[in-house]
Amino acid sequence: MAKRKSDSGGSTDPVDSSARTIDTSGPFAIETIDLVKEYWDREASFLRKTKKRVVDQVNIQIRQGEIYGFLGKNGAGKTTTIKMILGLTFPTSGSIRIFGHSGDDPATRSIIGFAPEKPSFYPHLRAAELMSYAGELMGLSRSVIRERTSRLLALVGLPDEANTMVMNFSKGMQQRLGVAQSLIGDPRLIIFDEPATGLDPFGRKFVKDLILHLKSEGKTVFFSSHQLLDVQEVCDRVGIIHRGKMICQDTVDKVLAGESSLEEKFVSMIQGLGVNEGMFDPKKVGE
Repeated sequence: MAKRKSDSGGSTDPVDSSARTIDTSGPFAIETIDLVKEYWDREASFLRKTKKRVVDQVNIQIRQGEIYGFLGKNGAGKTTTIKMILGLTFPTSGSIRIFGHSGDDPATRSIIGFAPEKPSFYPHLRAAELMSYAGELMGLSRSVIRERTSRLLALVGLPDEANTMVMNFSKGMQQRLGVAQSLIGDPRLIIFDEPATGLDPFGRKFVKDLILHLKSEGKTVFFSSHQLLDVQEVCDRVGIIHRGKMICQDTVDKVLAGESSLEEKFVSMIQGLGVNEGMFDPKKVGE
C-alpha cells in the first residue's frame, strides 16, 4: 500500500491502488500544467555545473476519447514528457493530472497502458507467459488473463504465437507483443512512444488500424511519432514540441491551415523558428 502525495507535496491517506476505482468522468485524460524537467548538464565543467532544461513550461490537454499525436524533432523533449506522465521520472516543477486526478496517485497507473519504442522482454519466456506476468502484476485473475491473452494476441496479429519464445520473434513481432501487453489491463488511456519506428508499410498500417480501433472502443490514445503522414490520417489533435517548448497544439485541420501535408507544415514551422540543421542544402553539394 502506497501513500499518495497531495498537490501541495505532502502525503495523504494510504491508497490501495489495486482496490480503488478511478473516476474517469473529467474532460481531460491528460493535462500537464507548466511542466518543467531539468537535468545537470553533463557537458558543463565539474566546477561550473549548470542545469539543462529539456522540458520547459509544457501545457498539454488531451481530451477523453481522442487520438493525440505528439510531434517534435529528436531531442525535442517528447520521451521525457511521456516518462513524466507515466511517473517514470519526476518533474522539476509543474503538475500532471490523469483524468482529473494527481499524477502522483498510484491508482491512476491501473488505467494507463504503455508500449515503449523498444520493448524489452525476457527472451526465454513465451508470449503467453509474458502476458500472464503483466496481468498478474495488475492483480488480474487467471481466467481473465487467459481470455485477454487470447483476444489481444489475435488483435495484434499473433494468434498462433502464444507458445513461441520471444527470442524467436522479429522486431516487428516484439513491437506487436509490446502493444498487446500494454492492453492486458483494459486501460482507459494508452500511450505509445514511436509505435511505427522501423516497421514496414504493413506494420505501419497495422499501427494505424489498431489506434483507430482503440478509439472506437472509447479509449484515449496519446502517441509520439515521426511518421507525420500516419499522424495526419488518424489524429484528432496534435501537439508540437521544440527544444522543450510547446509551439503548437490544435486540431489537425487547424494546424494544417489549408496546407495538404502535415510533414511540410511541420518542417516550415520549425524552419520559421530559425532552425535548419539536418536540412538538405543543394548549395553545399560538392563542397
